[in-house]
Amino acid sequence: MSGRTVLRDEGILKEIFQLYDTTGGDKIDVTQLGQVLRAAGLNPTQSEVHKVERDVGKSSVSFEEFLPIYNSVAQHMASVTSKATPEQVVDCFKHFDREGSGSISSSMLRHVLTSLGEKLTDEEFDTLSSGHVSSKGEINYETFVPAIMANAD
Repeated sequence: MSGRTVLRDEGILKEIFQLYDTTGGDKIDVTQLGQVLRAAGLNPTQSEVHKVERDVGKSSVSFEEFLPIYNSVAQHMASVTSKATPEQVVDCFKHFDREGSGSISSSMLRHVLTSLGEKLTDEEFDTLSSGHVSSKGEINYETFVPAIMANAD
């Protein structure tokens, strides 16, 4: 859960929920569920958010309907505790390192991170890679991976 605190206080959850209630009807649009869950300290993937949105089956949810959704996502995230180590991630990067130099081109990494899986935007990639790109346009993944994983905690 990326080191963020998961909220258990119903009062704080209600306050967060109300920030997204733009109509004052004690409901939020179902498309805002991901934002509300993230504001409440959870970090669901886009595919998890889309599944929740589909499961809700309507266009808006009340706070009373939101609470079980929040608790379900929090339980799911707590059960998915397998976190990769920096060494495991470095091993993955080695598959892209054809010369075995410990570096990969930033353009290749940009392509992978902006087009596969949980896609980053170009701006997110630029922020992530800032300070790690050499004058040759390469990223030393053996220093890059531990640095970004330490920042994620």
